Amino acid sequence: MRLACSAYGIAATIGWDRMEVGPVSIQYYLVPNPLTPGMLRAVPLPGDRAAFDAFLDHCKVASTVGRADALAVVEMMAGWIEHHAGYGREVDFGPLGQTRLGMSGIFEPGEESIWPDEWRLTIGWRVSRRLQERVDRRAKKAGLGRRPRPNRGPHVAAVTGVGRFTWNCWARQTGKSFLLSVASYWGENRGCG
Repeated sequence: MRLACSAYGIAATIGWDRMEVGPVSIQYYLVPNPLTPGMLRAVPLPGDRAAFDAFLDHCKVASTVGRADALAVVEMMAGWIEHHAGYGREVDFGPLGQTRLGMSGIFEPGEESIWPDEWRLTIGWRVSRRLQERVDRRAKKAGLGRRPRPNRGPHVAAVTGVGRFTWNCWARQTGKSFLLSVASYWGENRGCG
């Protein structure tokens, strides 16, 4: 088996194009598009997740890189992100894409500085154009399968009142009001006092 040196050429030489993974088609459902009234948008249903251990096994079988070496490289990538993101730098990983930094928190207007316990640095991922194009081509070969919208229970459309431990809510699907308690929100099976 010949291995290519290019990160993009390696897929064809080790047979990733012939791997049978996941569903035959990408499953999706349609919902109203809030940005374009009268139009719909497609929401993909998550399929099976490819496990990290499966990736490590694939590295061992499909290349000269063993599980331990692959894991060491991924750990080094995580450390590289940690080091540079900790100083406010985004990290470029070439064919994979690059990190994207953000901040979360609630801030008061007029504050000149933010206390360390009021914010959190968030890390996202921007996929490279080349990888996005490759995924798009693969997905179009797999095709699409439309499914009905999954019923995920009542979604809160409006909060009509707030008590000390409860919220009075209105569900869009049923058109009915219901009481959401702190205990049920956190998944506990006991009522609030």
